Amino acid sequence: MFTKDKNVIIAVSNNKNLFDRNKIDWSELECYGLTKDEFGKSKVFEKMLESGKSPNLYPVTIKKDDGNYLQGFPRLSFVRKLDGKIGLDLHFPQDLSDTFNVPFYGYTFSKEEQKILRDTGNLGKVIDLTHPYNGSVYPCFISLDSITNHLIAMETKYLKIPDTIYGVKIEDGQKTFLKTGKIIRLEDMQSEKGNLFSGFVQVNANISGLEVTNDYDVRIRELLCNNLNIPTHFKGQEISIRDREQLFEGKIVRMSGKNGESPVYVCMNFFTGKAEYMSCKFGDNIQKPLSKRHITNLNYKSVNIRSKNESGHSRKTQRSA
Repeated sequence: MFTKDKNVIIAVSNNKNLFDRNKIDWSELECYGLTKDEFGKSKVFEKMLESGKSPNLYPVTIKKDDGNYLQGFPRLSFVRKLDGKIGLDLHFPQDLSDTFNVPFYGYTFSKEEQKILRDTGNLGKVIDLTHPYNGSVYPCFISLDSITNHLIAMETKYLKIPDTIYGVKIEDGQKTFLKTGKIIRLEDMQSEKGNLFSGFVQVNANISGLEVTNDYDVRIRELLCNNLNIPTHFKGQEISIRDREQLFEGKIVRMSGKNGESPVYVCMNFFTGKAEYMSCKFGDNIQKPLSKRHITNLNYKSVNIRSKNESGHSRKTQRSA
């Protein structure tokens, strides 16, 4: 539920990290079993300092009203609280069917818009969202968090577009397209290693910036949408939902052998769209389908509507109640 708290502006600079490790409210994180001695030394923590979100779902412990504890697997994000400290927000995955079943800050997505978000992750245009208390209207970019299936909004006025992207000059007309959420194509961009590549650029509200997808990733995404056949069983054994998600991400899954048989390793061939089975594991993963690049030489801000929970912590709410 929303309270009448004011909007909180989160400012992001050119520093490597979005968040200052010295301002982390460890007393709040420890409520979820995340300690400074362990979590504070993890790679996930370092990633969160850089981007604000955990790269994947992460295990936490939550104390119930009866004093017992349960374990959950949300995506984590840092939020700046009103006292200047940095707290934690938990985003639990939800079914896509639940993502669009209520208006999102006053906006109802059409069937076509829902399909675009599911297929591409970005709406590709600007829409007006309404603040639930003061009625103010905010033009926003909209994206879908592929990990949690939550909708993410970013105000258009906080987008800063650089003059060049990977060495390619951005013309005024192209900047106009990007500001309206549309996608543009750039040729002969140069990667950090000096390799030339071509691809597409679009605003992604989930990262509050621009995202570059190269031609290889676009072809693979089209294949995934149309032809990818994730197996549900192997020799009578059910492949769990978690393992199927791993296969979709390009990971190799181990299936136990029956009656003394050797284990079998399963992976997806993203060119044929079919699963392949191996008796030996040759690596940790296959070519991942969407290795997108994020533009980091931007100054940007995003607006988050937050409410206070019973413990007094300021919490970010992603969708209307």
